[in-house]
Amino acid sequence: MAFVVGQSLFTGLYLGAQTRDTSSQEYEFHERATTALAHGRFDEAEMLASMRPETDPSAVALRAHMLMRRGRLIEAENLLLPIAQDEPSSAAGLEFGLLLLGKGRIEESQRYLNAVISMGLSSRHSLDQYRGGLAAGALGRYRDANALLREAVLTSPEDAAMQTAWADLFLEKYNRPDAVQSYTEALSLDGEWGPAHL
Repeated sequence: MAFVVGQSLFTGLYLGAQTRDTSSQEYEFHERATTALAHGRFDEAEMLASMRPETDPSAVALRAHMLMRRGRLIEAENLLLPIAQDEPSSAAGLEFGLLLLGKGRIEESQRYLNAVISMGLSSRHSLDQYRGGLAAGALGRYRDANALLREAVLTSPEDAAMQTAWADLFLEKYNRPDAVQSYTEALSLDGEWGPAHL
């Protein structure tokens, strides 16, 4: 479960191929939120989430992530549940699935994590692929995780969060040379990227 603990959507962040907004605005939110968290600027992350609608899946996922950082798991679960139920393949679905998995509620988590994986496998958008890779890694589907994270990195090579997530997967599978290469790439993109230093 090391991958789950290390890879919430926002430590190493998350829409759908044809029907969801995978626009530059959504990607910009991902970049700004993951950067704020990687740099330890938690107030900025909370401010970013507050600027989006209360039902926005990515903003809800970020707010829940901040609650979990403070150990407020029940509040995080209650915040995520309605959004994840409505949009299981979204950022909120991923965060909810990871939360359930971390609490040992494996069967419940699979509905959400499998939806995120399916979205990633059917999408050409790097955020979908990234989220799908995180979900696949959490479920131990390492081939899918590797394929999805590789595609995400190829599509968005300048994204330090995606590079770090791929490195974390390599490290989990004891592939230290490729892990070091991906961490180094993340740090070349952002020398202050905390998760890669860690």
